[in-house]
Amino acid sequence: MGPCAETDTTTHAWYLAYSKPRQEHIAEQQLLQQGYITYLPQCPLRQKSSRIRSSGTSSELESMFPRYVFVRPGRPSQSLAPVRSTRGITTLVSFGHGPVEVPPEVIEQVREAERLARLQKPWDIEPVPVGSFVRLADERLRALEGLVTAVAGDRVTILLNILGREKSLTVGHNQVELC
Repeated sequence: MGPCAETDTTTHAWYLAYSKPRQEHIAEQQLLQQGYITYLPQCPLRQKSSRIRSSGTSSELESMFPRYVFVRPGRPSQSLAPVRSTRGITTLVSFGHGPVEVPPEVIEQVREAERLARLQKPWDIEPVPVGSFVRLADERLRALEGLVTAVAGDRVTILLNILGREKSLTVGHNQVELC
């Protein structure tokens, strides 16, 4: 969220700007300089190589919605027309004759999702214990059950019995559920 961003969503309508690839931050800064109020939801980086500092916190964030920035006028008379030609912006999301207003309830739901995403830390995720019986969470593979033989980071190795043969499979622990 930019330094001029507000938490009150009732004063003006919010709109959604579509940015150029990987230019959400540039677009946000340019909009702030023009006096718009912005909201760029962010969450902890989800890639494997997320670096965690010795203090136990990850300083790396990524856009929750890549290429999108919520924007609203900073004053009642401010036009949205300059948003379209702002550096980093491709267009305003529109349907029909004009830009779509984002309901305040949606902004509040996104803020809550962002807050919850920031609270969950990779080390808070309870690993599936070795020796547990699990099944694959995917609907198409739910019939496959097996024994957890190893856990390493966010990966779980399970021993499956497929057509009378034992086969090891390593998946993310979000892809299995306890039986």
